[in-house]
Amino acid sequence: MNCKKDVLIILNPREHEPSIQSLKSLDIPKVWISAYNEKEALAKVMEVIEIIDYENYILISDDVLVKQEQIDVIVENNKDYDILTGYCNLHPKTDIVNLAPAVFGNKLTLKKDKPVKEDYPFNDKELNITYDRIQNDIKDDIFETYSIGFSFTSFKKHVLKKYPLLAYGKPGRKGMASDHHISYRIVNDGIYKMYAHKKCYFTHLKLKHASWKSKDKRGVTYEL
Repeated sequence: MNCKKDVLIILNPREHEPSIQSLKSLDIPKVWISAYNEKEALAKVMEVIEIIDYENYILISDDVLVKQEQIDVIVENNKDYDILTGYCNLHPKTDIVNLAPAVFGNKLTLKKDKPVKEDYPFNDKELNITYDRIQNDIKDDIFETYSIGFSFTSFKKHVLKKYPLLAYGKPGRKGMASDHHISYRIVNDGIYKMYAHKKCYFTHLKLKHASWKSKDKRGVTYEL
């Protein structure tokens, strides 16, 4: 089977119709990972990359409002990047974004067995990593980042094979902070670099997890 170029994998623990319709409108092959907790969903993603052969697996959470031109920016530019991501606001009441541009010099840390607020550079108010600062203070459209947040994040298959998606938390727990987990490992190892595109910015709603009414809806749906 020939390797195809791009597939969008949607982490879908919620039933929020505006977000789902927003994602459904995108013209790209899709896989929906629905009604699982974080650790379970990540394991399903790792199964998916063994089942379908694509060059780039693009991950996004489902509590977003997105447009075609945003994912187009990633698809049109990811050929030469092992990891290329978009970005978004942390939650609706802030313009701080989920990136740690390398040019600002601050990397993710891990002070305990799982990350806390202070481990993320964008939570440092003095750095003021906002959408406007990204647009005004970073010259290049594509720039290195020390943090990604599953925000139209495109991974080459060989990257995910070397750095499987994992979450923090004790065995049997739902898991948390999987975006920190993979970012921290990749940056500290220094084998690959992560990049972001200035023009791939979208709205993050920061909705609660597990809004599915029934676990019977758990499953992986292929729309290829």
